[in-house]
Order: sequence, then structure tokens, then C-alpha cells
Amino acid sequence: MSVTAYMATIIKGGVLLAALRLFEGVDVSRPLVELLLVLPLVSIVWGNLAAIRQQSFRRMIAYSSIAHAGYLFYAFPGAADGRAQAVLFYIVAYALMNLIAFAMLPYHADDVDRDRLESLRGLYRRDPLAAMFIAVAVLSLAGIPPFPGFVAKFLVFRNVMDAGYTAHAVMGLVASYLGIYFYLRIVVLMFMGAREESGGVVVSSRADILARSAAYLCVAATVVMLVVPGWVLELV
Repeated sequence: MSVTAYMATIIKGGVLLAALRLFEGVDVSRPLVELLLVLPLVSIVWGNLAAIRQQSFRRMIAYSSIAHAGYLFYAFPGAADGRAQAVLFYIVAYALMNLIAFAMLPYHADDVDRDRLESLRGLYRRDPLAAMFIAVAVLSLAGIPPFPGFVAKFLVFRNVMDAGYTAHAVMGLVASYLGIYFYLRIVVLMFMGAREESGGVVVSSRADILARSAAYLCVAATVVMLVVPGWVLELV
């Protein structure tokens, strides 16, 4: 797993929480709304387009996180009373999905090879559980229903539409479809890719065993968010 990726996620989460604190209880004025809607849209489009070009799993997730930051900032022009719930639910869902995806990457002695998207080719035949967990993570990040990522995006864009910015919400939703391509590419590689003539699953270090244990806990939390999202919203 990548410590850098985790640190980047923590930093971005900290920035968003600071922004949430700054705008807490405040309905954003019209001139600032235009800025808060245009810049996130640029972030979504650029982040998704950059992620499409990547052959490294970690780089792809890193660039896609730029797009996810854009989705999150879409919540700020909306009504103040629904903003905190939308942002916090999104951050929790995003963090869980990233942890699952990184923790379940197939083991390889060479970390560079482990990071290559090609290392996921035929993973379902070698390690069905890892393939299914990663699929859940990336489909959720893509915002595919019924996964928590879909609920998170729904909350954000509903908040924008309720505030009267329907056109901006539609543009954000259309831009989000760019991300579906590279997330589905991972699923195709894992489930439909040609079988690699390699041995079975190898988890040879304590770190990998701990990582998988953490992934199982994250999946359990994901199931809770999927089954009772209303209860999770009350908590956040």
C-alpha cells in the first residue's frame, strides 16, 4: 500500500473539513457560488481525463482524487443545513473505498509491478475475493448504484439542485461520467482479462495480512453504509 496515497487523502480531507468549518451555517452568496461551481467542474474534468491515461493504479487513484475533490466542493453552494452531512458522508465513503482498493492489491515482490494495472489482469481467477473487493471499491468510486459512492454523490448534487443550481448540477453529473471509463477498465481486467500463468495467491508478509484484515473491516463498514445510509447520516 502507498503511504503517500494515504497522506494525500488525509491532507485533502483536512482541507475540506477546514472549508466546511469556514462555511458552517452560512448560505454562500451568488458571486462566490459561481466560483465554487466553475472551479470544481474544471477539477472533475481534468482529474478524470488525467486518470484515464494512467497505467499505474496508484497514479490513477491519485488523479481521480482531484475529481473527487471537485465533487465535494460542489456541496458548498448548496443549503447550509445539508452541506455537512453530504461532505462528511462522501469523505467516509471515499476513504473506505480507497483503503479497500489499496489493501487488496495482489502481492508482488516488486512494488512497481504490483502497482501496474496489468497486474490485475485475470485476478478473479487467481484471487476471487480480492477481485470482488476491488470491484466494489472502484464501482463505488465511480458512483454506480447501489454502492455508497452513489449515495454520496446523490447527496452532494441533490444539495446543489435544492439550492436552485440545476444546470450546474447537470454539468457536474455529465463530467462525472468520464470517470466511469477507467474504473470499469479495472473491472474488465480483473474479470475478463486473459488468465496469467502464475501461481496462486501469495500473501507473504505480515503487512499484507494486516492490510487484508483492514480491508475486511472496511467492507463491513461499507455494508453498513449500503444497508442503513440514513443511520450513518444521523451519525455524521
